[in-house]
This record gives sequence, structure tokens and C-alpha cells, in this order.
Amino acid sequence: MAYRLNVIKAAFVERRLRLLFLIALFLIGSVVAAFATRVPRLHGTDTWQTVAHAERVVVHRLDPGRFFKNRFRLEGSTVGMPVVPGPRWRRRLQSALAAPWHYPPDMRKRCAVRPGVSVRFYRDRRVAEALFCFECSMLSIAAPEGRRRWVDFDPMRPRLVNLIQEVFPQDPDIQALR
Repeated sequence: MAYRLNVIKAAFVERRLRLLFLIALFLIGSVVAAFATRVPRLHGTDTWQTVAHAERVVVHRLDPGRFFKNRFRLEGSTVGMPVVPGPRWRRRLQSALAAPWHYPPDMRKRCAVRPGVSVRFYRDRRVAEALFCFECSMLSIAAPEGRRRWVDFDPMRPRLVNLIQEVFPQDPDIQALR
């Protein structure tokens, strides 16, 4: 009788553990799904699709003062010649920008954003532009004439600094970034 009672208890415990395991899987799946859609929501779905599937990128070094005076227009705000990095560099940048854990949840910084680097992503006839301010670790990804939403990139800063330093090896300001 005691043996049979122990078997029944064991079966009951096993069923409960299975149920808890299934509930945990469901909850984890829900969190992962919500987390995975965070990046497109931050930057806009269409814009993000252009960035994620870009065939080519062009990197510009910006003069923050002129860029601000030109109302965030690239024309007349660049310093030097644009750089067209290869596909390997583009994929590394896309990978860094795609990771949702690289964006802290709604951190607001009190700073005057002064982007020093622009990366334009080209896919078919669509263009998206990422602006990077390394003074305050903020970035914005939008259509070139689109509305800008600035987000913090502190967690991915070392990775972005390395990527940008590869593109501008002769720029002392870029090379001084840490």
C-alpha cells in the first residue's frame, strides 16, 4: 500500500513538473518574441527592413556643427570623402544594430546630440540613415528626411567604436574614441 502511494505521489509530482516546464517555456517564448520585435519598433519597421537587408552602405564623417545648422541634412555637412566598406563590415554593423539587448529600455539622456558619423543603408531604391553621436552614445535610424528618435547605445559602444575606427583609420578624433 505504501509503495503504491509513493508511485501515485511520484506521478503527481512528475505531472506538476511537466506542467510547470510547459508554462515556463510559454513564458520564455513570449518574452523572446516581445524582445525580438523591439528593434523594429524602436526604428520603424520599414526603416529597419532597409537596414537589415541593405545591399550597400556608405559611411560619412560629419561636422556636428554644420550638420546641426543644415537641419540634419547630409549635404554640406560632411568632412572628407565618403567610405564604402565591404559586405563583411556591413554585416557586422547590421548584427550589432539588430541585437535587442544592445538598447537599454528607454534611457533618456540630457545632452545636445551632435552626430559625428552617418551610415546610409541602401536597399533597392530605399535609403535609411543611422546617425551616431559618440559624445553621448546616442543613435538614430530613420529615413534621411524622416523624423528622428534618439536611443542610447551604451551596451554596444565598444563594438560600434571598433567598426567606425576601421572605416576612418586616419581620423584622429575617431581613433581617440573609447
